[in-house]
Amino acid sequence: MAALAQARAIVNRSQPPLNRPLHLYLINLDSLWRKNAYSKRLLLKVNEGFLAADQEVWEALIRTTLDLGDSASHRTVRDFEGSDEFNEVLCELESFTGSTTTTAQGQFHNLEESFNRVNAAYFQGSMPKPSLVWSRLPTVQTFGHYQPSRDMVILSLSLDQATVPSSLVDYLMYHELLHKKHGTAVVNGRRLVHTAAFRQDEQKFSDYEAAKRQLNDLALTIRGWGQKRNVKSRPESKPTKRAS
Repeated sequence: MAALAQARAIVNRSQPPLNRPLHLYLINLDSLWRKNAYSKRLLLKVNEGFLAADQEVWEALIRTTLDLGDSASHRTVRDFEGSDEFNEVLCELESFTGSTTTTAQGQFHNLEESFNRVNAAYFQGSMPKPSLVWSRLPTVQTFGHYQPSRDMVILSLSLDQATVPSSLVDYLMYHELLHKKHGTAVVNGRRLVHTAAFRQDEQKFSDYEAAKRQLNDLALTIRGWGQKRNVKSRPESKPTKRAS
């Protein structure tokens, strides 16, 4: 895997002061990274979102995880954590690609009805309707995704609950339709889907702040953290961004 090869090359080049072999893995984690020290090896597990990281990010990550980093290294890792590249990788990996239902009708919510409400309220009925499907499995991290290659909006089955208000489903629908509207921009060599124009449009959603809070609370509840947990408590804590 190219990302792991790049990371290993960075470790070999920097020659950090290690007293045991370093074993590096890219896996599905609920944190950015985890490090475990054993008598004969040092095990470093890195969130699979770093698949899209460039050399600068990997260098900062290696320095940070090995306790060699300064504030600039920590900031570089944090910036990448909040980037479109990091979150797009997670979107594709978390049950959205090739793992969907074939209907917009859920047990409690209908995506066709949500699209019609959002299209009328925010696009004056002019948005061409994409394919609308639920993910086949509930997700715990990302609750929506737009696939431009198939012109498909996929919302997580985690939203199809009696306790989830239709307004929250509509917010996710609106967010993903904005991806259809704005597409992708490349800035300084990096792929951006959440551009300034996108963010400006997103904030036009009625009760935008309330919807963001509800989405974050849903994510914490699904992961068993409850609503009192401080999600900014640790450097390796998971990003709170939930819509792709």
